[in-house]
Amino acid sequence: MTRRAKPKREPLQVEDINLPMWPAQLAIANLLPADSEAPDWGTPDAGGTAEFAKFLDERFPRERFPKFRRAVDGPSLTQMSARKQGVQAAVALRDRLANYRYIVETRRMWRAAARINSLVAAVAGERRPPLRICEFCRLLFIAARNNQRTCDKKCGAGVRQRRKRAKAKEYELRRELNISRKNDKQRRSKKGASR
Repeated sequence: MTRRAKPKREPLQVEDINLPMWPAQLAIANLLPADSEAPDWGTPDAGGTAEFAKFLDERFPRERFPKFRRAVDGPSLTQMSARKQGVQAAVALRDRLANYRYIVETRRMWRAAARINSLVAAVAGERRPPLRICEFCRLLFIAARNNQRTCDKKCGAGVRQRRKRAKAKEYELRRELNISRKNDKQRRSKKGASR
């Protein structure tokens, strides 16, 4: 009785995913920069309009995070008229909080998926999946090529410049080390000659 080898499965490709929402969710996941932390904030039923507004203003000021704040404020706040503001304040808070929580969860899910898929592919020795995190700006992107490491040309230039500066720094440190070794050697030889 001979065993049949299982046919090797091809890795899942972006084209294989039949989700009409993935471009929008990827854009939502990139609303916040990678270096900013987005903590959980209560439950959707939690009260505290002033606390949540203060939290947003302190953690995510409109000047630094305009796209994120527009997405959190959502259409319900822009459509609300001034005279109805008192009646719909609780509804607006729930909408803002729900928007915030959706953005944060989507961001966590996509970033975790990118990291886990890359790790699994590296351990298995397979090709990297197309969902990746840019090496320069740390945003999520879908790679068009297998060797693509950054989301666009500007980030690619930034990575090359960073690498060039690191090599120049390493070269300068080695040069200084060699000079100091040479000086030490000369001092030793002078001490030996003077004795």
